[in-house]
Amino acid sequence: MQYIGQPENAAKYQYRVKSVNKVNTEGVTDIHLARSFNENLDEVFKSENCWKLHFDVVSSLQTQEGDLKFRLEILKVGN
Repeated sequence: MQYIGQPENAAKYQYRVKSVNKVNTEGVTDIHLARSFNENLDEVFKSENCWKLHFDVVSSLQTQEGDLKFRLEILKVGN
């Protein structure tokens, strides 16, 4: 998630991504701080400080149709 605005305000927000398989026996939740719009996304991806899932994890969470359902929450840090 990229914050559009003053770069110093990006760290005031975080995002939580949650995905659970269709029978609720497996899931993954990850939380990261927002990144500034001024940051180079290639560098963010290389740092692995973003939501990334291994193919096996994605496969275990997909529906029979191949969809990956997830929930995304945007939170203010400290709340």
